[in-house]
Amino acid sequence: MKNLIAYINQSKILTSYFAEYIHLMHKINHHLVYNPDISIETTKSLIEGISKKIIQEIDNDVEIGLIENWGAKRVYNKAISCLAINNDVFNSDLCDRFSKVYEQIINVRNDTGDISHGHVSPKLMYCTKQTASLVCNWAEALLLYWLQNVFEAFKKTDELIYENQKDFNNYLDYKNEGIPFSYSKALFDQNIDQYRAELENYEELNEHE
Repeated sequence: MKNLIAYINQSKILTSYFAEYIHLMHKINHHLVYNPDISIETTKSLIEGISKKIIQEIDNDVEIGLIENWGAKRVYNKAISCLAINNDVFNSDLCDRFSKVYEQIINVRNDTGDISHGHVSPKLMYCTKQTASLVCNWAEALLLYWLQNVFEAFKKTDELIYENQKDFNNYLDYKNEGIPFSYSKALFDQNIDQYRAELENYEELNEHE
């Protein structure tokens, strides 16, 4: 889960929404070799928790209390449908097919899990570290795809409101004061990606002052 942890930590947007899940990722890494069953159990919880957070942030019509009562597969499928809204990049069909893999993760967790499902000792089935590594690597790739390619872009567009960037807008207009119109507003309306890139540079410069 090192790549996922690193990406969330370096993204201001993702850190604000998913920082509390990083302790689960560290737990997955910690138990991968000597307690692979715990790693798989935690991986299932991580996917479920991030799915719920995605639903909460994208679908305002769903109450978080209601989501908490849903099963893991329903939460996963709802997260896919939320990520697919107004997004022509997200491959919902691929993620829908991956739901079969997630079902198998849930089954392995139910058969071998030590935390949520108690088992007689010795257990009838144990998970190997190779299986746990496969599950964790798959989950990390899936969640990176969700957060890096879809959720982060959604939040950038959702949260970037021109009127909320007064200092930056004044900075841009001052730099381009010879233009007989608001440069910042024109850039925002006509080239939102360039506006966002310049805003990120502006914020980085101010952080080091």
